[in-house]
Amino acid sequence: MTPPGEQEIQRRLAFLDLSEEDWARLREMHAVIHPHRARLIEDFYRVILAEPELAKLLADPVVLKRLQQTQAEYISSLLTAPRTTDYFRQRLRIGTAHHRIGLDSRWFIVSYHHLERLIGTWFVARSGYGPERAAPYLASLHRAVYLEIGFTSDAYVQTLSEQLRGETEEALKANRMKSEFLSRMSHELRTPLNAIINFTDYVRTQAADQISPRLQDRLQRVLSNADHLLALINDILDMSRLDAGRLEIHREAVPMAPFLDEIARLAEVLMRKNENAFAFENGCRVERLFTDPIRLRQILHNLLTNAAKFTRHGTVRLEVGADDGRVHFAVHDTGVGIAKADIPLIFQEFRQLPQPNTVASEGTGLGLAISQQLCTMLGSTLEVESEPGRGSSFRFSIPISSPEMPGKAAAPIYTFADLARVPPPRAGRRVMVIDDDPDVVIQIHDQLGPLGYVVVGSLEVDEGLALAREIAPVAILLDIKFPRFEAWSVIHQIKNDPQLAGVPVIVISSLENRSLGRELGAAEYLVKPIRVEQLRQALYRVASVNQRVVVASHDERVLAEARAAVEAAHSIPVEVQSTATLLRALDEDRTVALVLDCDRFDREGLRALRRVSEHPRSAQLHIICLSRDPERHPIPEHIANVVMLDRGRFGPEFLSGWLARIVGGQPDPALARRP
Repeated sequence: MTPPGEQEIQRRLAFLDLSEEDWARLREMHAVIHPHRARLIEDFYRVILAEPELAKLLADPVVLKRLQQTQAEYISSLLTAPRTTDYFRQRLRIGTAHHRIGLDSRWFIVSYHHLERLIGTWFVARSGYGPERAAPYLASLHRAVYLEIGFTSDAYVQTLSEQLRGETEEALKANRMKSEFLSRMSHELRTPLNAIINFTDYVRTQAADQISPRLQDRLQRVLSNADHLLALINDILDMSRLDAGRLEIHREAVPMAPFLDEIARLAEVLMRKNENAFAFENGCRVERLFTDPIRLRQILHNLLTNAAKFTRHGTVRLEVGADDGRVHFAVHDTGVGIAKADIPLIFQEFRQLPQPNTVASEGTGLGLAISQQLCTMLGSTLEVESEPGRGSSFRFSIPISSPEMPGKAAAPIYTFADLARVPPPRAGRRVMVIDDDPDVVIQIHDQLGPLGYVVVGSLEVDEGLALAREIAPVAILLDIKFPRFEAWSVIHQIKNDPQLAGVPVIVISSLENRSLGRELGAAEYLVKPIRVEQLRQALYRVASVNQRVVVASHDERVLAEARAAVEAAHSIPVEVQSTATLLRALDEDRTVALVLDCDRFDREGLRALRRVSEHPRSAQLHIICLSRDPERHPIPEHIANVVMLDRGRFGPEFLSGWLARIVGGQPDPALARRP
């Protein structure tokens, strides 16, 4: 129990206006009261013992006598003791003891007031001062008692706080254990379930001409039920990750047209079971939305699944629109609806409302709880309007552009003066922009920053080329309109500079003259206005030349698959079979990524990864770990730039796409980490 410090004691004394004159009056009161303490204590306990609970608590006469003696001593200390830290430490101990035996703080405060009234009454009666002269003494007593009440109440507050803190820690520990158990069990269930789905689908497709339509139907039913079970397991896993704070959001530029087409196709399939009609009203003219596509798809899937489930022979409508810098989504249905009083309940975990007999009770009751939290993480709020018998509407909206993440400053645009602050290159991801229009530099910075590029800008050609020599960019973006130089002569100058000759030049222009640009040595030619996808693809094409990806494994099948994936990503595979040769391969500046077989490499697994993390170029690499059991290979927290791929779920095609995104400057950790 922490006693009040001297500063706190003085603050409270000043607040109650307790002065030396007050203490003098209290000592004088003590001289009058002291001979009559025994009678005063009897009066005090006569009132206290009228309360049944206290009478039961003090039924033992030995205990009662000891308390009466203590009370008599306390009256003396109340009127004479100096208010020091030691004094209040003792008061805290007494308050804690009262709390421990279950004495309610209300009775304790009432007893203070009763004691104050008794002391005042006895003082007036025995001093002969009369009410007018006794008034200042009673005021001093009142202030002293309030000082006591304040510090004694601290004992209750501190004790309760410690108790609540302990209970909270126990609850958090239990919740962590629950989340760990759910995560572990979800993984253990998912592994055999994936095998069931894969083998069933293999038999159904590969032996289609050898089995009867009836057996085909049965296999399809197995797949449908296995997919449903997998969805339930994934919901539980997502909820446990949300509870543990381990579910991450990975934003990227999402092309809206193909994304919404995919959602519409999915919705049409969901409507078939209950014979619902589906309407899609797309009023969104936004080309790209900067968000996490996997989590946005999950929210819409949950809402559309619920709408289809609770609607029969009705209509489900998806509306998408945009204004005020946000894309708005709404899912309407004509189903059973929700009573107004029940709306808060639908977002509670594992909670399912009683439904009519026409609605099957399926699922975990986690879909809306997960969707609500995901909406919050994406910068939105999930809103509901519903009426029993008339259907429901769920709405949310997502910011179109990238919001600034909490705790992270926006990526800076570096200039020549800032050269010392430019971060080290990360897999060749620096880009030099030379343009006399600062708005163009800012635009390219805003487009490339979310893709992981470090953008260095200059408004002058001489300064820009000097800076390019210092930072070794992956590409130079050059505007052809400059007051002092023609862009074509600048390209010639770059191609004849020993330090810059190997750096590809991407011309950006408002003029259409691609053939001339290519003839003069431009690697790419972009016409303004520049779209982020155009820019990303251009950088991918010019940056992938001669980049190397190290593949570390002892498994010939893994080596072959990884080699094909690396070559498909327009990079050069470098195969190694020992940690020593791996570390030597990382010395090569053109090495941009490492594919490490955590199951079979040098019999070391993550130990090799730790050696890699100590390499001087580790911060510049993208590291992809392959495993058939990722959950059993926890990546040490101090190792950055690492993702884990589940070989049981993602094959060579996915790995090649992943590597292509790395080379193209748009890695997507969410794809590698999704369940």
